[in-house]
Amino acid sequence: MASQEYFATPQHVEYLLRQIKAARLNVPKGFSSTDRVDLLQCYNGIGPDRWSCRFRKMTTEILEWFEPEALIHDWEYTYSPKTMWHFTVANMRFLFNGIKYAIF
Repeated sequence: MASQEYFATPQHVEYLLRQIKAARLNVPKGFSSTDRVDLLQCYNGIGPDRWSCRFRKMTTEILEWFEPEALIHDWEYTYSPKTMWHFTVANMRFLFNGIKYAIF
């Protein structure tokens, strides 16, 4: 699981999931069937694990519009193989979903 320093609430994750569904964002295979508890444990806000909890929380608050994409990205980062290829795919999905969500 991802480093869990940012603590989202179950209600917030449910909200993000509704946004993902409403905007029809691109999700990797397996994302939709992941248990809500696992999604909650994957999501650590916006920013890399190496950032401090306080800085990531501030960044998440400033960039809250990107949270649905960040949840997908954190899930993908947690469950995909740790290769540069998979990390690049996750980042490209984040970019694509960001554009799609902005249009939504």
